[in-house]
Amino acid sequence: MQSGASFVDFFGGRSRNYENKLQELYKSVVESLNQNARSYRADAVIGFSVNIDEL
Repeated sequence: MQSGASFVDFFGGRSRNYENKLQELYKSVVESLNQNARSYRADAVIGFSVNIDEL
């Protein structure tokens, strides 16, 4: 996996690498929320919002 942004990341268009990184981040956040909820013996996580701003 590349660590830097590609040409498409800077100049627009769809970047599969960028989209994949966002999906990985989203999955990581959801898993972290689930782990935290389990540690509190919660039955559910009720709503959360993800906002992504472009540079």
